[in-house]
Formats: sequence, C-alpha cells, structure tokens
Amino acid sequence: TGRVQLMQSELDEKPILIDTGLRPSPEAKVGNKLQLAWNSNGSVLAVGGILDNNGKADEKNVSQMQFYDSFGRHLRTLKLPGAGMAGLAWEGGSLRIALAVESFIYFANIRPDYKWAFFANTLVYAYTKPERTDHCVVLYDTVTGNKYTKYVKKLLQIKAYGDYCVLATKTDDPTVYLLILCNAIGAPVDSKYVNLELQYLVMTSQHVVCASEDAICVWQYSSKVSKLTSIEGKTDAVALKKKDGKEVVWHVDESPSVHSGGFEQFKTQKRTPTQDAITCVTASDCMLLVGRESGTVQRYSLPHISLEAKYILRCCPQMLAINSNSTRMSIIDINGVISFYDMEVGRGKSANEQGLPPGEHLAFEKRDAWDMCWADDNPELIAMMEKSRMYIYRDLQPEEPVLCSGYLCQFKDLSITVALLDDIFATVPDPPDPELILHLETKSLRDSRDILEKVGIADASVFIEDNSHPRLWGLLSEAALEKLDFTTAERAFVKTGDYNGVQLVKRLNQLGDKAKQRAEVAVYFKRFDEAEKA
Repeated sequence: TGRVQLMQSELDEKPILIDTGLRPSPEAKVGNKLQLAWNSNGSVLAVGGILDNNGKADEKNVSQMQFYDSFGRHLRTLKLPGAGMAGLAWEGGSLRIALAVESFIYFANIRPDYKWAFFANTLVYAYTKPERTDHCVVLYDTVTGNKYTKYVKKLLQIKAYGDYCVLATKTDDPTVYLLILCNAIGAPVDSKYVNLELQYLVMTSQHVVCASEDAICVWQYSSKVSKLTSIEGKTDAVALKKKDGKEVVWHVDESPSVHSGGFEQFKTQKRTPTQDAITCVTASDCMLLVGRESGTVQRYSLPHISLEAKYILRCCPQMLAINSNSTRMSIIDINGVISFYDMEVGRGKSANEQGLPPGEHLAFEKRDAWDMCWADDNPELIAMMEKSRMYIYRDLQPEEPVLCSGYLCQFKDLSITVALLDDIFATVPDPPDPELILHLETKSLRDSRDILEKVGIADASVFIEDNSHPRLWGLLSEAALEKLDFTTAERAFVKTGDYNGVQLVKRLNQLGDKAKQRAEVAVYFKRFDEAEKA
C-alpha cells in the first residue's frame, strides 16, 4: 500500500503513520514490499520503491527514494533511473547509500543535517557522547583556535547571526521549548520559553523566528544592539507592549497585527489545523518569508509584523534564503532543485495593496543542490553546493566550479568560508583541525591577483573597474602603493571610502624623496625593519 508505520515499541498506542506514495518494486527479491533501512544512528529512514501512478497505464514506472526523520517528517526525495529497486544499504558512517536498481548499483552521497552554525569567526556544533544523554556543544574560534564546551539537554537546533547564536531545546514539559541566546564563548545572554513545537528556526540581528507546522513566533531578543531598537521604543509602543515578553505569535492562516499577543493570548484562541503546513522559514532585518507545502511563500514585514505579499512558486520549498538587499530569494525544493524568485520584477507596472510588485519565479534551475549562501556585501553573488562541487553565481552567471564537499559558513569580501563538517564530526571529541576550515576565493579575486602580479597595475585597474568591489580596490591600492603609483592608489582609496588612505597619499606626495616614500609605505604595511633600512 505504500504506507509505513513507526513505533517506539510493539505496545506503542500512538504510532506515526506515513503515506509514502510508493508501491513495491516487482524486482524486490524478498517478498512484495518496499525497501526500508535506517541509517547507523536511527535518525533517517530511507524508503525505496516505485512511484504510484494511480493506475495510469500510459505512465512509465519510476523508481524513487524518500527520506524521513525519526518523527516521520519528509526530508528529501531522490528520483532514480530505471523502473525497479531490488534493495538498498547504508554505508557504516551513513554518509553514502547504495541502491540496486535493475542491473545497476548506484551510490548516493548523503549530506546530514548537522546541528551547527557559524558566527563571529566561531564555528559552533553539537554532538552526542555514548556515555551521556545530553549534547556536547563546542564553540571553536577559527582565528585563535580557542575551544569552549558546554552541555545542553534535549538540543534540537542551532542557528546564529552576527555576534550571537541561539540554541533551541526541549524542556521536561512536552509542550514547552526553550530558546537560549549565547555569545561566542557560550555564555547565556538571553532566553525565552515558547509554546510551539520548534521545527523551523532562523535568526537575524534583532529577532529569532521559530515555527511549527502551523504557527509562527517572532521573538525580539535582548542584546547590546537590539535594546536600542526595541519594539517598546516605537510609536505604537502601547499596542505592542506585552506582559509575557517581546514576542508576537500568530497562526499561519491568519494575518498578524499590532494586537497579536504572546503565547498567553495565542493559547486562548481555538483554531482548526492548517491544510497547508509550513515547510521552511528565512528572514532578513526587514522581512520574514514563510514557505508552505502548496508552494506559497508568505512575506511579512519586520520589525513591525504585517502580511505584505504572497508569492506562488512552481515547487514545494524546503530551504529559503534572502540576498543582502532583500530583493531576491533562492529556493531549494524537496527534490534538490535550486531556483530564484525576483521580488522586484514588475515594480512600477503593477502592485498589491501594500505597494509591492508581484515578482517573478525566474526560469533558472539547477539540480542536486543541497546548500546555498548569499554574499553579505553583494546582492548578485551567491555560492551553492551541487553534489561535491561549489558554484559561485554572479547575477545567475556561473564561475568555474570548485571541488568541495563542505558546508557553507559565510560569503564576504569575495571569500567563502567552508567547514568540512563530515571530517570534523568524524574526529570528535578532538578539536577541529584548522585545515578543515577552508577559505575559497571567487574568480574575480583570483584573477585580480594574477593580473597585478603578472601583467601590471594599468590592466588590473581596468579589470577591477569592470568587476568593482571594495576588496578588489583594496588590492589595487596596496599594489599601487608598493609601486609608488600614488594617482592609482588615491583613486582606489576613494573607491573604498578609506579617508586615512587618501590622507596617506597626500602626505607621500609632499615628501618628494623616493626613499622616504618607500619608508612611509613600509610603515603603512607594518614592515618596520624595512622602513628603518630605507
């Protein structure tokens, strides 16, 4: 029938029922049943079979793999060539799975959903020890090499932004969850109890957004920054001030307003379960996006929460991300296909009640995607992982791929920080090897260096003008100073907005003596021994 039942024991009175939509393959050698196998730690169930075509004789049989977590939640779908699956088996470390389809054996790489995040040059990750029931949370400073450890009970998720990370945990009360805000050494800064099942979590510079299948909570956490931009400090402070803390909770089928209260008010209102569950959330400082099973993405404004728009996608989103100026979102759907939605298409031609353009789901698609990260300082740059390759796109135009199987941490100054989490988790509890944190450069940064070293400043200046970025102008200013080309150096400093650099060039021009100029340049680069000799 394609149905799977998950039980904690043979006496479980509330089993989890899954309708996979698959039917057994005729090639299955052991009885007429679906192919099922748990991974090594029992966190992922793989189910294989033939996609049920509902009795349509004209449709071809298609083999399909579906992955579920231990709570029956659908994680990912994998389509396979061929019409019959005879068996499947996990590799020992659960990082690969072997699939027997017709007369072939296929191997698929698995990208586990580790509990981890990256912020303030700190990699935070969690793992379990055989002798303990709680999670060991490690905060590893990738610059200094310092490691801080803390133990957290019933940890669910980790997210981070800016100078803080948030740990989502269960409490002893099955209906109550706890959010713990921590700094880069693991010290608690703030916390919040929530009455939602924490399935989805995202963090911005001011808010932590958590969601269940049908409800959303936006919590404005307390920090040295967010205290200055507090909800209570705005004009509608009376309407938004709540006794139970600075959070707003609402049902996904309803529109939030200034009268939407916290959990005390939310619990008193009776609602029917939604027929269109939440599948993912993401947020920037000015907007919150909530993806749903139907392919609808609801857009809310932040920090004053109101429903602004609804976007219709051609897929069911599993991951969403917003670019640096909140004009585009990237989507990875349940089949691992990445696509983009431009929220500015149609501006000036048509608009909704809030004055926002309708936007457009762009035609660009790429299969087998499993991670993505927008650049912090350029809205057109995005890095994405496809199988074991990393692609960088500038306005949807790809650069040459780089072989890499790491998880994307940060994209800034034309450099992508990547963590090889598979290797890091394979060596716990040992501290991470610094070589497992990679810093990969974009093609424009590599080419600029090559032109400066092998061709000359004039050609490099033309190239950087065509690929303008503060990091490239910084490279040009340094190279021009070394060559005592003060005209180019001053222009580069102006492009980067470096006032001190402009003043340095003026001072160097006044010296007149080449030896003194070289000495000043050496001091600027902190090569003091060379400056004394000059």
